[in-house]
Amino acid sequence: MLVNIALREWPNKWPDMVDLLLNNLASRGLTELQFALNVFRRLSEDVSNAFENADATAKTAQPYAAPSAVDTTARTLPRSRQKAIVEALTNLARDRLINDLVHAIAAHSHALMQQGVSNEEKAAHQAVLLMALNTLYAFTEWAPLEYVSFFLTFLSYVR
Repeated sequence: MLVNIALREWPNKWPDMVDLLLNNLASRGLTELQFALNVFRRLSEDVSNAFENADATAKTAQPYAAPSAVDTTARTLPRSRQKAIVEALTNLARDRLINDLVHAIAAHSHALMQQGVSNEEKAAHQAVLLMALNTLYAFTEWAPLEYVSFFLTFLSYVR
């Protein structure tokens, strides 16, 4: 649901979405962080899938049809709206999210290696770590390759 709202409103009508999710929500706990990362992952994947299907849609020459209130995907958005979201995703990846993801991956990897961590805590850190890795993978499309490469090299030295 939040991804559908973001597709319609972010970044123009909801400019503080990133701060809301990453600063306010994610700082409350591991479950909330996992939720916030999942929103960004789903948003990235939805936009990526829309562009993969754009060629097929263009070939059938179907006119734009307004989406229903329930069916909001990047494919159902006008091309200008898709471009605005792509630009916002690219800026987000370059300016903040890749860096935040790499730090989350390092922190939660470190937390898993600590002695005395309960199985419940390990499971929570593993879930966040997996979501951070999946989100990083989804955002590699939006960040410059050298930027992603730098952070992956950084991660290889984190122990």
